[in-house]
Amino acid sequence: TGISVSPNLFERLSQLKNFNYIKDSAGDFTVHQEFLQTGGTVLNGADPTTVYALMAGARGVIWGAANYMPFEAVELYDLVVGRKFEHALALWQRMLPSILFVWRAPYTPSVLRAAQLRGFGTGNVRRPLRKLDADQEVLLRRSLEPLGV
Repeated sequence: TGISVSPNLFERLSQLKNFNYIKDSAGDFTVHQEFLQTGGTVLNGADPTTVYALMAGARGVIWGAANYMPFEAVELYDLVVGRKFEHALALWQRMLPSILFVWRAPYTPSVLRAAQLRGFGTGNVRRPLRKLDADQEVLLRRSLEPLGV
């Protein structure tokens, strides 16, 4: 949603019996780190900060990009957990062009089309969403080139 709660509210919510984690999709990495400092469980939801959030201690990721690069997503997670940060950042550089495109373009249509181009789905969008226009399609394809598309 891109909406965030304050770290103080997160800390108070974390004390509730059935409150297990927060998905932080706001994209403010300073706040993300403040969430982590509370000791609560944080899941990253801001695609462009994924590798850094994992390195900082996010427990996991809720991530549209995993739909079109599932193997790379798992490899990235494993590299970070294994503390192989140099390799994780090298992989991240291949992933990043498409992540930045998807984050700025119409998100769901971009993820669906990228998944289709990589053989992981039909690429179909339902109303009220629309397919990418011709210019967006060119930019998406270009952003996927480092992944071998």
